[in-house]
Amino acid sequence: MKRLLTTLIIAIVVLASALAVPSPAAAQSALTRYPVIPSIRGGVASQARALVRQGKRLGNRLNVFSKIGDSITAFGYFLTPIGAGGLQLGAYGNLADTVSFFSSEIARTNNSFANESLAARGGWTTADLLEPAQATPGICEAGETPVDCELRVVKPSVALIMIGTNEVTGGDVIGFRTRLTQIIRIVKKHGVIPVLSTIPYRRDSDPALNNVEAFNLAIVRLAANQAIPLWNYWLAVEALPSNGISTDNVHPSVPEDGNTAIFDDYHLQYGFTMRNLTALQVLNALRPVLK
Repeated sequence: MKRLLTTLIIAIVVLASALAVPSPAAAQSALTRYPVIPSIRGGVASQARALVRQGKRLGNRLNVFSKIGDSITAFGYFLTPIGAGGLQLGAYGNLADTVSFFSSEIARTNNSFANESLAARGGWTTADLLEPAQATPGICEAGETPVDCELRVVKPSVALIMIGTNEVTGGDVIGFRTRLTQIIRIVKKHGVIPVLSTIPYRRDSDPALNNVEAFNLAIVRLAANQAIPLWNYWLAVEALPSNGISTDNVHPSVPEDGNTAIFDDYHLQYGFTMRNLTALQVLNALRPVLK
C-alpha cells in the first residue's frame, strides 16, 4: 500500500510538471492557433462591457488607455511616435479614428500613446508590478503597487499588459502565472479592461529561448480562463526577420530611421513597428465596447 501511494505521488508530480512546462514544440504549435488580434465577442465582450460600466462609476475615461510592462513597453519606440505626430498609417487608414479617439485627452504626462507609464520600467517582472517599493514616490500612495498607482492616477478604460520577458530564464511558470493572475485582478478591480499580450522570442540564452513558449502558453491559458482579450504579439512577429528581435537578442527590432510608426512594407519588417500596428488594431477591436 505504501509503495502504491508513493508511485501515485510520483505520477502526479510528473504530470503536474508536464502541464506546467510543455515542450517548446508543443507550446509553439498551440500558440499558432490564437489570432494576433482578439475577437471581442461572447464572454470576452460581456465582461469588457461590465468593466466599462464599473469603470464609469469609478470615473474612468473611455478615451484613455494605460501601458503596463517592462522595457519593451517603457521604451520610447512603443506607441510614443504615434502620440508625438510621427504616424503614417499607409494602408491602415481604417485605424485613424481610433488614433484620434485615444489622442484627444491627456492621460497624465501626454496623450495615451506618448504618456509616461507609472507601471512600466526596464528590467521589471510580475513581482515588480506588485511591489509597493517600486512605485513612484511623490505620485503613488503609501503601500500602493505600481499597477494600482497607474490605474488610480490615469483612470483608463483599457490596460495593455506585456510582462514576462525578464522571467523566462528562471523558468518559474507557475509563480509567473500566479502573479499575473494577481495583476489581472487588480486591473479588473479598477474597472479597467486588461489586454494580455504574449511575449516575443528571447535568444540571448538557451533557457530563455526554450522557456518563452511555456510562458506564452501560460499567458494564453490565463486570458482564456479570465475571459479577457489576448493580443498574440508572438505570432505577429514570428515570421519577421530574426522573429522581429534586435541584435541584443532580447528587445524588438527597430528600423534604421528609428521611426516605428510608419506602417509600410519596410518598417513593418521590424518588431517594434509591428508591435505598434497590432496595438492599434487591438484598441480598434475594443472600440465597440467603449461606450
